[in-house]
Amino acid sequence: MEHLEQNVRVAVELDNPSIRRIEEKCIKCGLCASVCNDFASVNSHYSLQKCGHGICVNCGQCVKVCPVASL
Repeated sequence: MEHLEQNVRVAVELDNPSIRRIEEKCIKCGLCASVCNDFASVNSHYSLQKCGHGICVNCGQCVKVCPVASL
């Protein structure tokens, strides 16, 4: 699965048991990436390009801030 840049949105893997993204709803506003960086401190501590997959601690903060319920 190809992900967008980490500053655009958090990477959600298809096998994530807690979070799914509805691509058609996502407006790429960056709020999920911001809260993952600033509140959860996860998104900014790894390189998606080097790692090859998204890292999620299942905190749910990205879901709470998504303005269009795409998560």
